[in-house]
Amino acid sequence: MELRANSATTADRMGPLHAAAQAGAVPMIEDLVSSSADVLACDASQRPPLLAALAAGHGGPASQVAVARSLLALSAAADAQSGEDGMTALMAAAALGDVELVGSLLSGGADVGVTRGPKAAGATALAAYHHRSDSVQFFDRILVEEGASLALPRTPCCPRGHFLERLASTRCNRQPVCDGCGKPDIHRAGIFWTCWACDHDLCLTCSKVVPMAVLPSSAAGAIERLLPGGEAALQQLVESTDLCGWQALHYAAASGHQAVVQALLAAKAPATAADSAGRGPLHWAAWAGQPQVIEQLLQDGSPAVTDVRGRAPLALIPPEVLRYAYAEEEAGLQEAMADHLMVSGAGDAAGLYLRAASAQQQAPVRNSSTGADEATAAAAPTLATAEGGTSSSSLPRPHYIRADDAQFSLAWRDGQGWELLRQNEALYRSSCSSLHCPTAGWEACAGANDSAPLSVADAQPWQTGSRLLLATPAELRPEHLRSAVAALPTRSPPLPQGASMMVTVPGGLARFNMGSLPIARLPGMLGSPLGPLGAAGGMGPLLLEEMIRSGALPALPSDASQECRQQ
Repeated sequence: MELRANSATTADRMGPLHAAAQAGAVPMIEDLVSSSADVLACDASQRPPLLAALAAGHGGPASQVAVARSLLALSAAADAQSGEDGMTALMAAAALGDVELVGSLLSGGADVGVTRGPKAAGATALAAYHHRSDSVQFFDRILVEEGASLALPRTPCCPRGHFLERLASTRCNRQPVCDGCGKPDIHRAGIFWTCWACDHDLCLTCSKVVPMAVLPSSAAGAIERLLPGGEAALQQLVESTDLCGWQALHYAAASGHQAVVQALLAAKAPATAADSAGRGPLHWAAWAGQPQVIEQLLQDGSPAVTDVRGRAPLALIPPEVLRYAYAEEEAGLQEAMADHLMVSGAGDAAGLYLRAASAQQQAPVRNSSTGADEATAAAAPTLATAEGGTSSSSLPRPHYIRADDAQFSLAWRDGQGWELLRQNEALYRSSCSSLHCPTAGWEACAGANDSAPLSVADAQPWQTGSRLLLATPAELRPEHLRSAVAALPTRSPPLPQGASMMVTVPGGLARFNMGSLPIARLPGMLGSPLGPLGAAGGMGPLLLEEMIRSGALPALPSDASQECRQQ
C-alpha cells in the first residue's frame, strides 16, 4: 500500500508528518516534507505539526525542541496556534524552557500577548502545591486512577536519555536520594521520578515537571470519589484552572524558567496579564515557589493584583519562603535572619555563608606562633550597663562561615562590631549593632581588596519571601499565613561532633564520620551542608569537592570502611 505524505493514518486525521513530529523523528520529518508534506496542515485538534511536537510530543524536552527547530527550518509558522483551545507554539516552548527556541519563535513573528482559550468542555486543570505532600499525592492519584493527563507535558529523562517513571510513596519500597540536588528520602514528598536502568532519581523540583493535571470531562464524580469533602475540600488542596487567559509568560512563570521569563519581558509581555480567574504570572510563580522568577516579575508586575477570590500572589506562596520575613519586617529589613546568607560586592569574600552551630561561637583566629586556625572561646562575659542591664554588645549573635572557604566568616566581635573576616583580618565592618547580621552600614577596612560596596541578604528563597511580603499591602495579607509560618518545624540542628553524614557518591551513599573534622575549619552548620532546601545552585557537589580538597573531609573511604547502600 502506498502511503502519501499528507494522508491521514488514524481516525483522528493524524497524518504521517504529525506522527513523526510527535515521535521526534527528525530525519523522517525532512523526508516527508521533501515529499510534499504540508508543514502547515492541521490534525483533528486543529494543530499544525510544530504545535503537535511541542504540546503533545512523546519524547523528552530535547527531542521536542529538536523537532521544533527542524520544522521552523522547513518554513513552519512561528505563530502556530491550535484552533481548538488557542494554545500557541510560543506557550509550549515557554513551558519547555528553551530560551533559544523562544527567541526563534519571537523573531519569526510569534506574539507574546496572545491568550489561550479554555480546555475542552468540562475538562479542568488541577494544580497541586509543590510544598504539600497531601496535594502532590492527590495529583498522583488523579493521574493513576482517573485518567488525568499532564497539563504541561514534559517527560524528564536521565543523563543517558532514558524516560523516567513517576513513582509515589505508596509505590516505593526504598529510600531514594535525588541525584539532582542531593535531597534524601524524596519519596516522602509524595512523588518522584526514577530511571530503573540507571538508578537515577529526581525529586519533583529537579524533574521540572509542573504538577498540574487535566481531569477529563469523562471523569465525572472523580472529586467526590477521591475527596470526602468534595469541591470545598478541593479548594483547600489544589488550585483549579481551565487555563483560559494564559499567555506564554504564565507558562514560563509556572515552570520556573528564568531565562525565558526574561526574554518574554524583554519582548514586552504584559507582566500583569490575568487569566480567567484573575491570576497573573506572579500568582503562578508564587504557587510554584519560584523565587528567582518572583524577583523578576516584582520589577514589572504588581503584588497587589488580586484574583477573583481576592487573593494576592502572597497567598499562594509556600510558608517556608516566609520563614524569616515577618521578623525581618519588624526589624525594618535591616537584619538578615536566615541560616544561609548571600554576600555580594565583596571581591573574593563574596559567596554563600552558612550559620555556624553555636550562636555564641566566634570567628576562627590565626595563632601567630603556630600559624594554625583556632576557635576562640564562646561569647565574651556579659557587660553591665549604667542602667544595671546588659550591654547589647554581649548578647549572643550568630556566626557564619562561607560554604566553600572556611577562612571567610561573618561574625560579631566585641569592641569592633559586625565584621566580614578573612581569618582574623577584618575586610568589612558595619556600623550597625543589630543582633542579626546587618544588611546595611558596611564599610571597607584596610584589608579589603577594593572598596566595592558590600551587600548582605538572605539566600533564596527567603530573600524573595521578605521582599514579596514587604511589597504586599497589609490588607491583602492572609490572616492564616503568619500562623502557618509560626507552625513551621525548626530547621535541622547543627551537626554535632561524632555524628555522621551521608554523601551521594557514584554507586550509592557513603557515610562519613564527622567526629574527626576540625571544628575551626568546618564548624557545625545549621541545615544541610548542601545548601537551602537541599541545594543552592549546585553548591552541594562543589562544597563536597572543596571539603575533600582542603582536607576537611577525607578522600572517599575504601570499600572496607565505606558504608554504602544502593539506592
